[in-house]
Amino acid sequence: MLPKIRIKPVLDPIDRAIEVLAGVIMVLTFTNALSVSHAGNADLKAMLIGSLGCNLAWGIIDGIMYLMNCVVQEGLDLK
Repeated sequence: MLPKIRIKPVLDPIDRAIEVLAGVIMVLTFTNALSVSHAGNADLKAMLIGSLGCNLAWGIIDGIMYLMNCVVQEGLDLK
């Protein structure tokens, strides 16, 4: 007899909504950086680099927070 595998959802509904909102904010940051295209080349390049850097930093922070949440949940499940 095979043991039943319990599958947990990855994110609860509140976390999903927060992730969607953060995604929208990142897309708006990038599209607003592209909207400066009428500015000079140096300004456009600086805005694109800043926008990509902001999105990369947010992704790294979000990943670290997700991992920390998983570790805390595992600790709470041990009790």
